[in-house]
Amino acid sequence: VTEVTEEISKRQRADAKPLYEKAYEATVPKSILEKHMNSSQFKRAYEKAQELWVARGEEGVMPAFDELGDDVPLMMMDYVKRGLDDVLNVGAKPGGGIGPEILSANRTRKNEMLAELDELVPAYGQARAIWAGAEAAQEALVRGQNAFKRGITADAVEREFQSLSPAEKAHWREGALDTL
Repeated sequence: VTEVTEEISKRQRADAKPLYEKAYEATVPKSILEKHMNSSQFKRAYEKAQELWVARGEEGVMPAFDELGDDVPLMMMDYVKRGLDDVLNVGAKPGGGIGPEILSANRTRKNEMLAELDELVPAYGQARAIWAGAEAAQEALVRGQNAFKRGITADAVEREFQSLSPAEKAHWREGALDTL
């Protein structure tokens, strides 16, 4: 399954890369992010984005939020989105420290921000859609691997399988077959 997962990742990167490169040429108004910076999760996301910037070896330093000009490179906004994904994913886990109401509100705010970015830079929305599709496929693969573990009823397996898209079903089957 690791080989299948690696192949999915490889395809998704290849398909999304030119769209991300095109999107990263754009700048967007700082105000898109600024209206969300009163949220402690968005502030932490910005810090995570700065850490990720360094970890990925990007050129230069990602400036502090108050040092940004009126226009922000979309690439920085994408890093903030990734940082926010990390903050919200950790916060959603038991003991993660973010309650369900705050989690839901910040996911809504993130989606509003992304909708604005997608409207301004359509290539960004297209790249994210490709990436999300491949991520969903990988998730389906893992769910297929776990489908026949003890404690899961046949009805639950069937309901889960029927809720998947045709592409996800194919990956689910690969994962399930791998465990047999």
